[in-house]
Amino acid sequence: MAASHATRASVRVVDAVYTAGGGGAIYASNPLQRHFRDVHTITQHIMVGSGIDKVVGRVALGLPTDTSTL
Repeated sequence: MAASHATRASVRVVDAVYTAGGGGAIYASNPLQRHFRDVHTITQHIMVGSGIDKVVGRVALGLPTDTSTL
């Protein structure tokens, strides 16, 4: 849960900085474009993806759940 929260918080911060960077943020010479891509790539990992909250909740409540993909 902590990793999922940290990832979502990081995305919000990077998105805000990227937006503040304006049009120049899209160029390969600007480090913001790389940070933007990197942080959004992390969100696709199964351990921090959108479905993990449900799995963690079920495990925390002692309910049967499929953890084979973890």
